[in-house]
Amino acid sequence: MKMLITGGTGSLGEELVKEFYKDYDVTFTYYSNLEKAKEMEKKYNAHYLHTSELDNVEYNYDVVISNAGITINPRITSEYSEDDFKKTLDVNVLLPFKIIKNNLPYMKKNNYGRIVTITSIYAVKPEVELSGFNASKSALDTLTKTVAKEYGEFGITANSVLPSTFESKTMQDILKEYVHNEQEKKEYYDMLVADSPIKRLVTTREIAKLVRYLVSEDASFINGASIPIDGGYSI
Repeated sequence: MKMLITGGTGSLGEELVKEFYKDYDVTFTYYSNLEKAKEMEKKYNAHYLHTSELDNVEYNYDVVISNAGITINPRITSEYSEDDFKKTLDVNVLLPFKIIKNNLPYMKKNNYGRIVTITSIYAVKPEVELSGFNASKSALDTLTKTVAKEYGEFGITANSVLPSTFESKTMQDILKEYVHNEQEKKEYYDMLVADSPIKRLVTTREIAKLVRYLVSEDASFINGASIPIDGGYSI
């Protein structure tokens, strides 16, 4: 079976490729890191696509994992630019919408499909200075539920995974805004885990294992779910 993973060169994206390449014919997308995409192609025997090529591919994927996402210039809402807000929605909502929309006819024809979107716990518990990111992930979660309701009768399931903060390029971009030395970095990490009963960040491997379950036959009756993987942060 064929699988598409977006945002494949990010930390979670690579973990997802690593998780599935032995069991699926995996294609992953990249945006800027061609060198890493080439390395991953060799390492995992997977295919890479630049995001710009998605308008021209044949949509014949049995499994779609929408993982690509961005955060731009965190600011309080009154100082957040409309341009940054739009760019965030373009990547975090419009891109997965187009991919899912284009692939649904193939899944419907086969009476089978698995769609997993990586949203964020901030979709249900918003964080300050991330209005664009929060709104986009909430929209993606609702889009996923809509697809689940429309296409469940055709053997297609659609579910969202809502991780709390994990090590990623997005996190590093946010760190640049707030952290200027090692002490501030420690304080920032302490703040991130303060509200988590488990007192650590979730790992990309833990997220990938949850995704594996959702695309398996064991999860064939799970549809339209928004599943937190946050160590209890959202309680």
